[in-house]
Formats: sequence, C-alpha cells, structure tokens
Amino acid sequence: MKKMTSIFSASLLALSLCVSPAYADLQFTDLAADHWAYADVQALVAEGTISGYEDGSFRPSGTVTRAEFVKMLGKGPTRYSADFSDVSPEHWAYEYVMYSGLVPDGSTTFLPDQQIKRSEVIDLLWKRAGSPTGFSAPSIITDQANNENSVAWAYSLGILTGDDGVKLRLGDTMSRAEGAALILRAREKSSAGATASFVSTVSENLLGQAFESLDLFDDPAFTPDRAVTYGELARAAVRIACSEHDPSYATLPSVTPFEHEYARDLDVLGKYVIGEDKISAEIIDQQITVADAIAAITFGAIHRSATPYAVDVASDEFSSLPQSMNHLLTFALNRGVQIDTQNTAQQLNRKATLKDVAAVLVQVDYIVGLQTDYSTDSNVLGSINYNHSLDISNRYYEGFQMVLDGIPNEVYTTPFTTFADKAKTPKESYRFAQAYSSIFSTSLTFYMEYVKENSGADFTFVYYPSLTVDNGNGYTMRVKVTVNETNGAKTLGDCFLCGENADAAYSLENGNTFYADIASGETLGSSSMDPEKMFLDQIVWGE
Repeated sequence: MKKMTSIFSASLLALSLCVSPAYADLQFTDLAADHWAYADVQALVAEGTISGYEDGSFRPSGTVTRAEFVKMLGKGPTRYSADFSDVSPEHWAYEYVMYSGLVPDGSTTFLPDQQIKRSEVIDLLWKRAGSPTGFSAPSIITDQANNENSVAWAYSLGILTGDDGVKLRLGDTMSRAEGAALILRAREKSSAGATASFVSTVSENLLGQAFESLDLFDDPAFTPDRAVTYGELARAAVRIACSEHDPSYATLPSVTPFEHEYARDLDVLGKYVIGEDKISAEIIDQQITVADAIAAITFGAIHRSATPYAVDVASDEFSSLPQSMNHLLTFALNRGVQIDTQNTAQQLNRKATLKDVAAVLVQVDYIVGLQTDYSTDSNVLGSINYNHSLDISNRYYEGFQMVLDGIPNEVYTTPFTTFADKAKTPKESYRFAQAYSSIFSTSLTFYMEYVKENSGADFTFVYYPSLTVDNGNGYTMRVKVTVNETNGAKTLGDCFLCGENADAAYSLENGNTFYADIASGETLGSSSMDPEKMFLDQIVWGE
C-alpha cells in the first residue's frame, strides 16, 4: 500500500513541478476566497490542470463533464493505443483524454461532453492511486457500486462518504467544485493513510432515526454514547424475533430465572446466542460488546424472517465463543456487517454504546430486513427494510413510526380519512397494529375471499403494521393491492364497496399494482373484521 501511495503522490508532484508558475495568479470571477472549494481549485490551478472559461469564470456549481474532469485530474501514466472516434487530436482535452484511463483500452468512444458520474470519478481516482486492495467497508456501502474495491478504498479513507455516511449517490453527476475537492482529498487521504469506520462516519441523525423508528428500547431517547446492558440488548433482540413490542415468547421457550424486568429476555439470549453461563443477575446490567450486539440482533432478525437462511460454518476465529454465537457472528460478518475499520477481535470485543447498536441495526436491516409484511397470498410473511435515508426526515413523515423502503412517496404524503375526533396517527397506532398483525392480516384474507366470491376478481393484499391507523371508527389499513385476474373487464366499483374518496370507475387490469386504504367499517373485533362491512376508501397510488 505504501508503495502504491508513493506512486500516486509522486506522479501528482511531478505534474505540479512541470507547470508554469503563472497559473498560480489565476483568479475566477465567480469563485470568492471564502468559497468552500477555493483552496482545492487554486491548488489545481497552480498545477495547470484548471484554467476556467474564456469569460474568466470557473462555474463551480456547473456539472463537470468527462473531458473536463480528466483534464482537472491530469495525465495518467499510460496512453491509449488508439484514438477515440469522438475526440479528435484538435480537441482541447485530447492529450488528457488519451492518458486518462477512464474507459477500458479498446473502447471506440469516450463521450467527452457527457457528465461524469460519481462512480466513474471514484474508479478513476482509485486507478490513479494504484488500484489498491485490502480496504474494507460494510456491504451497505460496497453494494452500491460495481467496483467494490474502489468504493471500499474511497469510503474507508474518507474520500467519499456521502451526505449521511450511507447514501453515496454514485449514479449522480458532480459539480466542478466537487470534482476539484475529490481530487485533492484523494491525494491527501492516500498520502496520510487515514482510515474511517462506519460508526464514526455515518450521520448520528440517521442512526437516531433508525433507533427511534425500530422502537426496540424502553428508553426512547437516542443518546449515542450511552452504554447498553445485556438486559436491554436481550429485550431488543426478543422484540425483533417476535415482531412484538410486548413479547409473548410464543416461539422462544424460556423461563424467568431471577427477578429482573429483562430476566426472561436474557434467558432467551443466553440459550440462543451468548451462552447459558451468562444468564445471571451479575451479568444482566453489565455493558455489552460490539460482538454481542451483532450476534444478538442477527439472531432476532433471522428468527423472525420469513426467508430461510442457511447457517454459516462456524469460524475458527471465534472458536472460544459459544457455537451459536460463532455461527451468528460468522453469518453477519460474511455478509458485510462492519462497525469499525476492520472486524478484528479487539474491535469486536470493545464495549458497545447505543451508537454502535444503532449502526448494527442499520446494517442487519439492510441484509435481512427487520420489518414484516403480511401477504394474503397463502398468508405469506415477508421481510422488508425501512428506508435508511435522511431525506425522509421531514414533515410529511412525522405521523409515521417509520418509512419503508420501496414504498411510493405518495403512500406517506396522502392523508388518511378519519371518521371521528378520537382518530390516531399511524405512529400512535403502530404498536397495536404490530401486536395484532395476525388479526389484521387474517381479516384481509377473508376480505380477499369475499371480494373474489362476489366479483370473480382475484387480488393479493399486502399488510404493513406501520401503515395502519385507528380512524376513530375502526381501523384503516393502507395496503398494496395486486390485480391477479379480473375475469373480464372490471372497474373498482365492480369489485369493491367504495368509499366517497374512491373512484368507482377506476379501470382494473391484470398485473396492475396500486396502494389503497381498506377501512374496517367498524371497531376491531376479537378475531377478525366483518368483510361485508369493509370498504375501499381511496387509492393513494397507482401504476
């Protein structure tokens, strides 16, 4: 790595030594000295790779093209063997294009005027650094790219970490100011050899959002540096495993071995994860380790998941741990869970804080999915991720416990119809909707059968606890509806009893998907809703 870094730094130094010092005096009409990228731009001006436009501007906010970026970066060590059909020798960036290394050798076109993508910038900077390997980053990061090595390099060195430490926007374009800054940052970070961990890079706001959305701890305040106890971790893992805030332990045989609010949860955690020797009053209030957090949350996720997961072969690296914990850790680490710069024994054994646990939750949710959806297709349970984006933290989503990934934005921005002043928000209804998911999903199954019997049309409904609301006169379930078979031309009104907000003339076609509000029409009974009283209140999104 040191050798490759030296090559990268030396080539840039050699470039700067060959440039006329006259460039150092160049100033731009639209780039003030207090601009955030001023120093980076001026550094490249001094090297002669930036000269701006004829009108004296730099246009820092303008998107940078492929030709512009390779000129900003300077020539690489290798020249292409043949010219490109769209870059003539008279082109202003010809020499820089020919020494760029941006596209594979043998390509016939370069697309000089096309805006360069962030992924292409990172790949090219990584190549200029010697294409180093051996860097690692969590799979939630590396899966965003085609070239895992370049992204792991850029992320772990802090060259490109995105706005929130998770979303890198690799398919987006880049401004000219951003391009200059990345070139200088790659040089500085490569030379310094600094590394950045996921837990130190990801936004605390994003972690806090995940912590609060998943609702797994009795203390709802996200205090990043607060220690987490074995009892708290055990209750969180059981809540994940049971998909219940007040666990019934129905699928987790356990006892209460001593007096403590989390004693039964620790009994579960000891038997299934950390070892029965840790089921004790002396352990329950002690601080957990990072390894404990990863194994426990992974256990909960796998236990509740509708998708069967093969157990990974136990790792010799964790041979001193209980076999179950060894398997769980190996499963998680093999799939890219990583909190610190490396998954070393020292880093895994350090004491964990709430920030560490939240970082684990984000990554395990990405891999397995910590939320359950319920389909009327043979009552199939599915796993769904919540949305890991800070973009969702605005007023449109305030009434929801969480925002699920892959759900259209209109599902969250369209108001529910309320039928009384005592109606609640989806967030206020969430725990009840989660605890009684079996009643809601069963009611939808009966409703699906009722609709088919009366209209001949076949549908599939998917129920989401976080999209269910107490409407003041029963409940409204915002569900995903798939039209399987209409059995002839049909409208919404031909199949459903429609509320006043629904368009009864809405045409239904086989294969169509839409999101709709299904209202119970009465308060919730003990076992299921009456399908004859249920109605479709409105369509909130349709293809």
